[in-house]
This record gives sequence, C-alpha cells and structure tokens, in this order.
Amino acid sequence: DGSVILTGDHGGTAALWDTKTAQLQKTFRGDLGEVVAVSLLGDGSRVVVASKGNKTSVYDAKNPEKAQFTLGTGYFVTTAAWSPDGSRILTGAQKSIRLW
Repeated sequence: DGSVILTGDHGGTAALWDTKTAQLQKTFRGDLGEVVAVSLLGDGSRVVVASKGNKTSVYDAKNPEKAQFTLGTGYFVTTAAWSPDGSRILTGAQKSIRLW
C-alpha cells in the first residue's frame, strides 16, 4: 500500500521505514554481510534479504530478530524478488537466476 519502504546497507542491516513519517519501523539483522538486494512481499508480511555472503534470508516482517530460513545460494546474488503470489523467490546473479 506504499506505507513502508525496505532498504539495505553495506553494514549488513535491512530496515523497514514508514514512508509518511520517515521513522524506522523494524531492523532486520543476522549473519547478513553486506546487503545487496531486498524485497518486501506485496502484503508486507515477509522480507527477503540477499547479502554478499552468498546467502539469501527470509524474515517474517513482524519478527525481524531471526530469519525464518536462509537459502544457500552458493553464488553472489545481486537481485531478489517475490513471485506475485508470494509462494516463490527469484534470485539472480551475473550469469544465473534461480527460482526457489
């Protein structure tokens, strides 16, 4: 609905911000490494975070303290996105893509 925006940074943090107030709502941390891609599911319920550590982590947006699960991509992911229905994740790298 455009009320929040998800960002990632080189310090290994992804953050959910309120777009009207610019206030930090939630912080997603963990064994992320430098965050290179983030994606928020359309209904705002889940977050995917890809990092330079060759990992892509999925979080429940209501519980940012611990990833629900981590995809061991085995390669340096440069992009990540949710499928329209939220059932799958697409990750991409320089010469490959993978649908989870």
